[in-house]
Amino acid sequence: MQKFIEKAHYVLMLPSLIITMVLVNQSDKFFIFIGQLTGWLSYIFAAIIVLNSFQRKLLVYLLFFLVISTKFLSILSGSSSMETIYIICQNTLFCIAGTVVAFLKPDMMYKQIMVFCLLNVVFMLLQITGLGGKPIMIFTTHGEGYVAPEMTLFKEEENLNYLLIQGRPAGLTQANIILSLIIIFAIAIHFSRQHHVFRWGTILLSLLITLSMAKMAYLGFIICSLIILIYGQFFQKIRILMATGFIFIFILIYSLLFPGLAAVNLSKETIDASIFLRANDIMFALNPEYLSVESKPFFEGTSYFYGGEEGEFVSGIASAVTKVYNNLALFITGLVILFLLYLTGFRKLKSKFPSIKLKIITVLVVISIFPVTHPIWPFQIYWFFLGYGLLPFYSYIHPRFINNQICRES
Repeated sequence: MQKFIEKAHYVLMLPSLIITMVLVNQSDKFFIFIGQLTGWLSYIFAAIIVLNSFQRKLLVYLLFFLVISTKFLSILSGSSSMETIYIICQNTLFCIAGTVVAFLKPDMMYKQIMVFCLLNVVFMLLQITGLGGKPIMIFTTHGEGYVAPEMTLFKEEENLNYLLIQGRPAGLTQANIILSLIIIFAIAIHFSRQHHVFRWGTILLSLLITLSMAKMAYLGFIICSLIILIYGQFFQKIRILMATGFIFIFILIYSLLFPGLAAVNLSKETIDASIFLRANDIMFALNPEYLSVESKPFFEGTSYFYGGEEGEFVSGIASAVTKVYNNLALFITGLVILFLLYLTGFRKLKSKFPSIKLKIITVLVVISIFPVTHPIWPFQIYWFFLGYGLLPFYSYIHPRFINNQICRES
């Protein structure tokens, strides 16, 4: 019991973030209250993790104070600028905590994310088939929301009342697009992993990708595959090739069991809509006058998002562009500088911990592309995941959690 208490902040960090993310996005006030409660607990867990990992504790206390104070000030003032500052402070805290947990407790994080993926597969099967009934949709907020699912087994498209909550199930999360974030993170850490890999993990993730029918999950897998095939070791390449084979097999089985769902989800129209909704969104953000003048998609003959509130976008990249549009050149210059610093830090870190270089690259690239699909910026769990990919930046400040690891390995 004492050992659990000593490491409880590590063990409960990821679960608290998942629970918070799911519950605060519900319409039921009780769920929202529980989500807010676990949200504040996740702040405490993150603060303890960061506090124990850095020698300059005053800066950690200052960061935690800024998170709390800017949150209350944003609520009291209703200022969007204060809300932005709060989000930046919050994201910084969880990003650092994610780095520490991933660096010090990689096995624990791997086990937690894989168990959560396994639970999601069970829920998704019940949601897709309709066998779970309405209660199995209790956390679903996308598409049709909390409604009774249809029976979909062996139903052709013309006989099927297609529901997005079944065609694109959310599992234990609130929306399919959020589930895809967890899937691509699991993909990145599983296929880049060298030792102590779950043998059933490759089959599980292949099935999860197929059942989700999330285009981001497929894109994340493709990008991860390319990185592994170029930079990975032989056994990692074999693992990714096996997964590719399993995905093709599962898609075939999916098409046989759910012909109606497959006909919609795998159609050219659906895939094109998923791509061009985001592509048009980003182009509208880069050309703000275009939509009001032309009132048509930037890419002729494609789907586009129009009719939402001002400043509302499908893509997170589009929403970010609007924030920095007036200083876009300065923003891009800053990104280039950060990239060069990152490369230098990566070389330093690679020389000390060569075994983690592939995981850093994979997580950074796969997680970094996610905002193309969704404005994920305020979600703490996104920055927690991204933390591992940003590990090279810490080579400049030599924090305690890295120095201690160097001492143990030297």
